[in-house]
This record gives sequence, C-alpha cells and structure tokens, in this order.
Amino acid sequence: MSLTAVVSRSNTASSTSSPHSFTVVHSLEGNSQLEVVPGRGVGEFVLGTSINDMIAFLSSHYDKYSKVKLIYNDKDPFDEDIILDISDVCIQLRFDPVMQCLKAAEIYSFEHIRLEYGKAGFGGSEELDYTFAHVENVFGVTRAEYIHKKGSYILDYPGLSLGFEVPSTLQKNYLRHQNDLAQERVFCDGTAALLTSLCVFSGQSKSPTVSTAQVELNAGAFFHECVDIHVGKGITFTKRKISISFGDSTQDVLTTLGRPGDIFYKSENKMKIFRGTDASSPYTDYFFNYPSIGIDILFDGRTQHVKKFLLHNNLPNHMEFGEYARCNFNLILEPSSQPFPQQQQPMGEESVVSEQPRGIEDAFANVHIGIGEISRKCQDPIAVKPSTMWRDIRRVLGTHTGKEVVFNKPLEDGTVNPFGPTALWGSHGVIFEVTCTGHIATLTLFETDNA
Repeated sequence: MSLTAVVSRSNTASSTSSPHSFTVVHSLEGNSQLEVVPGRGVGEFVLGTSINDMIAFLSSHYDKYSKVKLIYNDKDPFDEDIILDISDVCIQLRFDPVMQCLKAAEIYSFEHIRLEYGKAGFGGSEELDYTFAHVENVFGVTRAEYIHKKGSYILDYPGLSLGFEVPSTLQKNYLRHQNDLAQERVFCDGTAALLTSLCVFSGQSKSPTVSTAQVELNAGAFFHECVDIHVGKGITFTKRKISISFGDSTQDVLTTLGRPGDIFYKSENKMKIFRGTDASSPYTDYFFNYPSIGIDILFDGRTQHVKKFLLHNNLPNHMEFGEYARCNFNLILEPSSQPFPQQQQPMGEESVVSEQPRGIEDAFANVHIGIGEISRKCQDPIAVKPSTMWRDIRRVLGTHTGKEVVFNKPLEDGTVNPFGPTALWGSHGVIFEVTCTGHIATLTLFETDNA
C-alpha cells in the first residue's frame, strides 16, 4: 500500500524549513517491546533499510503502529533528512535524503515502550526505571557531556547516544560546571534525571551516516546503483557493468535484469487518432516495472522490443512517492545547438495532461528562468543527477526544450493530487518531469533517429 494513497495533508509549523506532515491513523493496543542494538537498530527498525520498505512494513503492521507522519523539507527534499515519526511508540526514523535509507532511529519518550539491552530492560512500566543511574547501569559507564544547545546531558556509546534533558531552571548550573550529572547521578535539586532520548545510529553521533554495508545487507547489493544514461541509445548499470539498449527484446531484458516486479499493459491510447495510428491494432504496448531500482521499461507491443525507459526519482513531494526506489541516474548533457525534433516529441502519448488550471504560472514561477538568462546559457556540460535542479539543466539546454506541458493527473480515487501539477519539458531523447519546486521527478528516455 502506498503511503500517499492514505495520507492527509497538513502543515508543520515547528520547522523553519516548512516541511509537510502526513498522518496515517490506525490502532495500537498495549506497550511495544523492542531490542536495542547499538549501531544496528531498534527492534524491527534496522539501519540501512530503505524508506519504501519501511513504509510498506508500517502499512502491513497497522495493528501495532499508528499516527505515522512523513516530514521533509518541501522546498528542497535533498537538504534535510526525511523523517518518519511513529508517535504512538514515540520513535523518529531518520532517512538520508539522497540514498533514502535509515541512518538513525531515535526514541523520545519511554512511558509506552519497553526496551531491552542484553538481559536488562527499562521503560514502559509504572516504575520509573529509566533514570540516569539505572540506564547507566544497563549500558555501562561512558563519557558524559552537557550540551547547552540541546539543554541535555548526553551519554555517548559506539552507535548509541542517550539524552537526559535538564530542567531550564537548572541549566545554568551545568553550563557553568557547578554540577556534574555524571558524578551526582541526580539533578542538583535532588530530582531524578530521566532518560528523554535514545538514538541508535551508524557513523558518529553528531553526524550519523548511512553505512554501505548495512544498505547492501538490508536494501540490497545493487540498491542506489549508478545508472548511466546514453541519450538515444540506452542505459548502463555501472556496478554490475550491464546495459540495456533501445531495440533489446523482452528476453534480453529478462536475462539482464531478471523478472520484473510487475507487468503493466497500457490502456487505450486516445492520442492515436492524432498520430494516424490504426485504432483497431491488436498490439498493446506494455511496461516491465522494476520498482526496487526505480525503472520502468516500455516495450512495443508489435515488435516486443524496448521502446522507452522511465526513471523515477521518488521525491517525497510527488504523487508516486513510495512506489519506486530512487533511480540513481547520471546523464551528461552537452550544450546543444540543435532544437528538439518536433516529430519525436511524444509527451502526449504517455501522459494524462489536463488544461492548465488558473494560477499554473504562479506554481511554476520559480522554475522558469528569464530569456536573458537563457541567452547566457552555460557552455559547459552538466551531469544531471537526482538532486540536479531544472534551472541548471535549462541553462545548458537553452531555448531548445520547447514549451512545457502541464501534467495534472488526479489520484486513483479521482480526488485532486495534493502535490499539485508537474511540468514536462523535452530535449533530444529525454523528457524531464519537473515539480513546482524545480526538482526532477522522472526522466523518460526514447530513441532518436540519429542515435
């Protein structure tokens, strides 16, 4: 089940980057009990897991986890971590914004969750068994430091950090080193110091990173593999050193990539009448869907050969988020003096395109660049990657992208797409789908005459 199919949209005012919040509500009975494994994860939440797999897991365990919020920077989804906040069990899962794999799991309340480490346990009971003294006895003595910015005492272990928030009225005592929680084990006013955060991570506590070994173990050996694009020719998977080209047969693709996750046959194409195609043709084009690598491959129904590639970026502000892994594409664009060949511009064939709604110019105002800026286009090639902005691509392509086509597809139930429309721009052999924020949502590759 796709998260975007069951969410409701709201604004989260607490973030300076104005993220969006999405809520999925189910039911939760009793307290959860999870094992803490430093540097590896908490219970079922294992570091290195892809965000799509985690969303699928949470959806299939709705009887245990509820009120799941997806939080991200809607201005630039590559700038900050993507967060899944499971508020029923008070866990925040932090995913690297580029690789989209889990790099840290933080628990921020211990009233309704029971944690185990070794043979000891704490939290989730009427007894306050998560005091500084008790937790230090569970994990052992380590370096303790007061972090004024967080207003907390932090215990650092390899792959694990524990936080104890200091009451605001007492913080100056610890800032001036008048008291030391590590020695006194209670606050200076005699009250118990309770655990307020537990974070399991890979890398360093101040800057957790995604472990390549954990990603390969939990997301797959070829997850986020670089895919080189050869315009008009095909694609190459650089780690496996395998390629698929336009004109390859279904058997060629099956031999190279294996069985697809699904096969999708195109519905009736209403554009045929405008393209002079025989509407009674018995042949139907079809896709091989490979969601784990973020790629769809379109085959010609008559020849059974590769016709197009669709590469997905899995942006959290796109209606298909969670359906495909991010394709880590790499496209070298050279400044071109050749205009887009109009007879090869197949935008309408694959797209559900509506009339431009009112205000569409405002929606894409920050995507367009002025004619003067285009005339001073970049003379150097550019490497287009998932995080590359459309403005930078347009500077290389200049005026040879034609006029955009608005892609305004509703959700499956007919409701309005909450993320708004996207725009399609074409260049030689490539169609760019661009969001209102100027990020690349998908790339469609097709064969050109002079490839």
